[in-house]
Amino acid sequence: MAAEINESWLGDRSKINLDEEWEVAFWTRKLGLTRDQLAAVVKAAGPVVFDVLKALDA
Repeated sequence: MAAEINESWLGDRSKINLDEEWEVAFWTRKLGLTRDQLAAVVKAAGPVVFDVLKALDA
């Protein structure tokens, strides 16, 4: 049922998981990056959203 949301489906919203296509689509659209650009930033800064945003502001 709709009320039964599996928490693992929601994932960890504090991190960017490049193995999940829906997360890649969300973050590339939100940040205006290509998949390769997003992957490069995540590789350099790590998967934590705060760190990625900080790296993009630098």
